[in-house]
Amino acid sequence: MKIENSSNIKEALIKACIKSRPGCFKSYLASEKVTCEPEKEGFYKFFKYMLAVSRRQSEGELHLKIKQPDPENKNVQHYKFYDRVHLHSRLTIIVEEWNDFIHLDIIPF
Repeated sequence: MKIENSSNIKEALIKACIKSRPGCFKSYLASEKVTCEPEKEGFYKFFKYMLAVSRRQSEGELHLKIKQPDPENKNVQHYKFYDRVHLHSRLTIIVEEWNDFIHLDIIPF
């Protein structure tokens, strides 16, 4: 599989979150175009954990709302995944994009 650009990486991330299948994202995470907190292995373990918890605590499928936390910095977005009943997101991933690279972090509960 060839990871061509940040759009492909973001699409894979969204799909993995909505389907609650972290393994779908693992090869994209390995890309040199991706950095994350704390590091890739730690991020993946926490990502898997957070997806499992959000799946258990959610009602229905997750859907995505992309938020811009700082209007001055268009490079940072919050990917907030909601279920059909809760007011607060079940999972939030910070996505920072620059020069076709992506930096990822997860906001814990």
